[in-house]
Amino acid sequence: MPSNPSKLYIKFKPLLPVLGFLLATVLPGGATIIGFGQLGGSNTTVPAALGSNAVTDVNGCVVSNGITPNIALVWDGNWDIHTSAQFTTLEDTTMGGAAWDNEGGIPRAGQLDTGNHTIDFNTDDGFALVLNSFDFGQTPETDGTTVWDITLTDSALNVVWSSMGLSLTNNVVTLSPNFTGEPGEDYKLTFSRVSETYNSNGRHGLDNLSFNQTPLPPPPVSLNWTGAVNAQWNTNSLNWLAGGPVAWSGINVQEANFAAAGPKAIVMPEPITARSLSFNAPGYSVQGEGTLTLVETSVLDTAESATIGVPVTGLAGWKKTGAGTLTLTGDLSISGPGIVNGGTVLFTGTASSFGNGTLRLADGAASRASLRMASTGTVDFPGSVRLASGDGSAASIQQSDG
Repeated sequence: MPSNPSKLYIKFKPLLPVLGFLLATVLPGGATIIGFGQLGGSNTTVPAALGSNAVTDVNGCVVSNGITPNIALVWDGNWDIHTSAQFTTLEDTTMGGAAWDNEGGIPRAGQLDTGNHTIDFNTDDGFALVLNSFDFGQTPETDGTTVWDITLTDSALNVVWSSMGLSLTNNVVTLSPNFTGEPGEDYKLTFSRVSETYNSNGRHGLDNLSFNQTPLPPPPVSLNWTGAVNAQWNTNSLNWLAGGPVAWSGINVQEANFAAAGPKAIVMPEPITARSLSFNAPGYSVQGEGTLTLVETSVLDTAESATIGVPVTGLAGWKKTGAGTLTLTGDLSISGPGIVNGGTVLFTGTASSFGNGTLRLADGAASRASLRMASTGTVDFPGSVRLASGDGSAASIQQSDG
């Protein structure tokens, strides 16, 4: 056996179904919706930042035809993730039990363990919160009535929306503030129990919290590589074309297109942020000291084979398309789902991959995709894995010694 065998760790579990079509028809478009599903064991604390700066679907939270990267949430420490059939009515009110929203078919909600709970919405300058709707209810396992004051306040504690004296007796209500805030203003959503006819702690839940932001982030700018000044992918040289010569910008999310023109041995001397890379001519490689950070759900398209030799990182998932081979000689670390719907992803040299989310190979109809490990590093996909789920598709995973 060689002294440096490559290592490939993949855990096979059922992958959560994608429900974009259902969200588009049932829930508000362009919204982030929090459903609490697949976040861990029951009776654990809701993650304090659940739903923050959402740019892609994750466990417990989905983005429906839009993103909210400029809004951060803070949940108080008494919110509880609870899995129980007692929340069936609450679960079914809006979604009817989607996988992102429950736990293996058992309803899951954000449970109120006390009589006072808050959610903070902290908004970046220039953007405003839009609070659409949420479901709130009492479980049918208990008798009696509770009364709640639910308020949305700004940073000066002014009440900007409220539902006062809301009475619950084994029922669920959908509240629709449809409130649009002021740009840069922070807001706090407060649930305050005014009265109860029994000990109701742990007998109320929140589900399908829907919000978005305005204005929406600007659309990505598509730039074509020319290498007119030099072979460096940096933020200074006018090596790109978008109506005229331009430099790469780290401010606006941009798409990089590499065609026949320009030098193909590209050097990345500094950190670069991009949304997608498309290689439409053979022979391209990206090497250097910089790190490539992918934002949103990024697309790496290789109509022709290409090599990326710098570390690739990101938080919002990635998708490989095109029939060519994408060779990675630098480390890959992207949380969120990874999808290979065309060609091959090949790890060589000392490349490792860690911190990944789920993996899907050949997810589209009649697609062909493979993952090859020929590195002395370690490739670890600890999330769910799905192979060749599309009609007429084929997928393979191959490991060889480095």
